[in-house]
Amino acid sequence: MMNEDENESFNRWRCLDPNTNSYRIFNKHHCEINDYIWSFVPLQSFGEYLVRHEKADRTIHDIFHVSGVDSRRVEKSKTLWMGNFKSFQNLCYINSLTSILSYLEFYIKRIVTISLLSDPGAIIGDFRAIDGVKLIKNTKSVSIDKILTSIVKGTWYDRAKSFESVFLELPDSIRDNIETLEKMRRIRNRAAHSFSRIDNGVLVDRVEDKFHDRVELDSLKRYMSLTSDIAVDIDRQLLRNNIGEFESIYIYHSNQDKFRGLNNEKSRQFRSLLNGSYVGNTRSKKFCKQLIDYYGSL
Repeated sequence: MMNEDENESFNRWRCLDPNTNSYRIFNKHHCEINDYIWSFVPLQSFGEYLVRHEKADRTIHDIFHVSGVDSRRVEKSKTLWMGNFKSFQNLCYINSLTSILSYLEFYIKRIVTISLLSDPGAIIGDFRAIDGVKLIKNTKSVSIDKILTSIVKGTWYDRAKSFESVFLELPDSIRDNIETLEKMRRIRNRAAHSFSRIDNGVLVDRVEDKFHDRVELDSLKRYMSLTSDIAVDIDRQLLRNNIGEFESIYIYHSNQDKFRGLNNEKSRQFRSLLNGSYVGNTRSKKFCKQLIDYYGSL
């Protein structure tokens, strides 16, 4: 067990935070969309309940007290309204899934970028062979565009293979759910491109511009849970193996010209900036001085 001084000490490859800034941004988006979905669900359930239990001669306008200039836009038939409402619900859930996969892919792209900037030796399967901070400090760079594309584009079978080839491990949350991830990807792609990829030409003899997939609430809940598990597992693996305290070092690297005075004063200024930059565990003055000394030694 580490004592308090060891907990406060800087260690290049051991982060004092349980997760990365990138994960915290992902989780913020995930919590937001979860709140949005669950603000809609009670309204959906209550609205459908009212319609099912009203007298046969009551219209939608009667049930919901529809009035005003836009009342003509609201379907009066309970049967037709219920169909429209369920279609809108499906559209909301499909669009939610589209957003979820978009910010998951953005998270993966971001965390992989940080990992390879921190530990470029991973590209050749030699973890920590060189500290990426040294390359950044000396304005050197490593091309990672092809690796990023292979991990966030294409089928999940190919993405998983690419991720494992670079980082030597693949989280079970991905390995055990490839088929589900593929289903999610196909639903997202069909929805996102349903109106832009229709090969009917200008003149058509039938209307096909509609969503054919259905996403129920239970499915969406499973998809959200899986997405969260994947982000947690990737973050834990890459933070432990390839990132360490890279994010803290990079904040110092990007802001070092702002710090004035001797080392102790620089440590104080950096600590104030670092602890105010993100919501993680606070860093001590001792930690910041050790980080600055480490950076200077590279």
